[in-house]
Amino acid sequence: YAYKNAKDDELKQKTASYLFDSYLDTGDWKNAEEIFSDVAKRLTYQDDSHGWYSRVAVAAAKAGARKDAMRLWSRASNLNPAKIGWLEYLVEYGLKEELKDFYLKMQQKMPSSEVPAKALRALSMLEN
Repeated sequence: YAYKNAKDDELKQKTASYLFDSYLDTGDWKNAEEIFSDVAKRLTYQDDSHGWYSRVAVAAAKAGARKDAMRLWSRASNLNPAKIGWLEYLVEYGLKEELKDFYLKMQQKMPSSEVPAKALRALSMLEN
């Protein structure tokens, strides 16, 4: 109620942060994604946005929403491609092949980047 009806932007953003955490804790990734834009207004670094968006991707993967999880991971990767620490969780929920394809495509688009090779090495060491 407080989030949807807040008149003050500061209160709305603060309430969104608490609600976002609650959504993720309960696996409600769809509502977490829906309010992410208000949560992101309170974040101070691009890395913060990447981590929070990654958490939504993991929640979607855990729920079996594979395409949505990869869509969300793609957005998180756009924020900071070098951050691959969440890969193990996505693999745990069955996205290893999709992630390999994702990083192979990235490697083709960004041949001078070390990120795809690093991610592919990490993926090769992770078990489904």
